[in-house]
Amino acid sequence: MLAAIGAYLLLALSYVQVTVNNDGLVYYDFMRRLVGEDVPGYAYQFGSSFWNLPFYLTGRLVSILGAGDTVSGLAVGNIAVAVAANVAVIVIFYLSWRLIRGVGLRGGPGAILLTILGTPLFYYAVFQPAYKHAVDTLLLTVFALLLLKADRDPRNTRLAVAIGVVLAFAISVRYADGVLIVGPLFLLIRARAFMQTYILTTVAIVGATAILLIPLARGIPYGLPASTNPSSPSQTQPAPAAPSEGGDITNGVQFSALAPVKMLFTTKRGLFIWTPLTFFATIGYLWFALRAREQRRFLFSLGLSAMALLLVHALWGAFWTGGYSFSQRFLTGLFPVFVIGIAALLQMTRMLVTPLLIACIAWSMFLALYHYYGYDHVSERDGVRRIVRLYTNGDETLTELWHVRIEGRVEHRWQAYWDWV
Repeated sequence: MLAAIGAYLLLALSYVQVTVNNDGLVYYDFMRRLVGEDVPGYAYQFGSSFWNLPFYLTGRLVSILGAGDTVSGLAVGNIAVAVAANVAVIVIFYLSWRLIRGVGLRGGPGAILLTILGTPLFYYAVFQPAYKHAVDTLLLTVFALLLLKADRDPRNTRLAVAIGVVLAFAISVRYADGVLIVGPLFLLIRARAFMQTYILTTVAIVGATAILLIPLARGIPYGLPASTNPSSPSQTQPAPAAPSEGGDITNGVQFSALAPVKMLFTTKRGLFIWTPLTFFATIGYLWFALRAREQRRFLFSLGLSAMALLLVHALWGAFWTGGYSFSQRFLTGLFPVFVIGIAALLQMTRMLVTPLLIACIAWSMFLALYHYYGYDHVSERDGVRRIVRLYTNGDETLTELWHVRIEGRVEHRWQAYWDWV
């Protein structure tokens, strides 16, 4: 486990971006206004701020004690948010290990590392740490672990309350997470634990309502600032994005039955195309669900929640791309399904599938570098085909990839660490 976490931290420290922009700026300004700072903060899927807040306040304390507002030219607040996202990933390591062992699979650390690097989680913890997806994944991993415990003790009222609380916070992070409740409801009703079903539902509804009222109690309006477009690319991109196709989720319901299919299979933002490890993880999960009789009710319930989270995006299908998203950021929270699937796949094949999974990670990392650092005439309209075309027409080469986007940047990053020490 220490080796797996060390390998992750080595990559994270080499590439982590200490920046706050676009969607991340909305959550960041909300957090600052929540603690009384005079900034024009707005409330919009703000739940990740509660995880980031202790790190931010610690950074402010360090600044007050004399360290200043910057460290090596980087804002202390931005550093705090980047640290918070990656601490979330470290906690996910431990929770995922508990989850894998809990369903009776061997190993764990290797499967977890492969899944982190082969899913959108790595990108949104390292390249866009101010976004909410690392915190969302943390909550959904806690949700999966509690669901496993509830499967073994469905009449445990404390577990019902705990799942309701986690769902309440998850809804404040992403409103779409409310559909996750279908999994635990199925599990508890199937176990005839009707009182626990009622308690879980009540806690989730009351808890989410209470959390969503916090901004109003603090005088923070709901909405998005006009200057922030959550579908625009990172400010580090060399060219501005094209207008978002179909607007964004705040424009209301725009149903599209094909949106969930596009979210998985298209070259533009398809999860299985940009991060193909998730495809093999899904196969592993389905195989394990068919074989593991003792865990079948839990696996079906978790799968039901995952399917609901995918299908609900049909309601605002015009924004299925997630704007300038790496892979399919709306599905980053499905990590618990993927990590179980990869652990099962490794056990089923006696780890013979490992080279294939590493190749999937290399492909995703290749796309991540171009997606974040950009290229000539980069646009939100682009997908995998545009990046591949850069090589087929000779605009880019693997040598340039190494020297321009990897070697120089990583060397400069570690030199900065050395100078700071």
